Amino acid sequence: FSAQKGKCAISGEEFEDAEHVAVWLKVPGSLGGFERYKNMVLIHKKYLILLQELPQAAIKDLIKTLNITKKMLVKINSLREQANLSAII
Repeated sequence: FSAQKGKCAISGEEFEDAEHVAVWLKVPGSLGGFERYKNMVLIHKKYLILLQELPQAAIKDLIKTLNITKKMLVKINSLREQANLSAII
């Protein structure tokens, strides 16, 4: 938590409380990743949906709803690619 200065790895916004924090494994266990510090990032729970396998049309709608910027999309795509998911176009 302190390494990220209490901020979301995707948006940079500060977490208001622990209820909004989700731990994301950059490389999931199914791909050989471990629950170790260097493989974990903290993100706001509202962005978890963007790190799942969904149709591009559904993802595009979520991007608009969540006001995802280009900078945030680069971070999301980096996390998706590490999890062996296709990048959002």
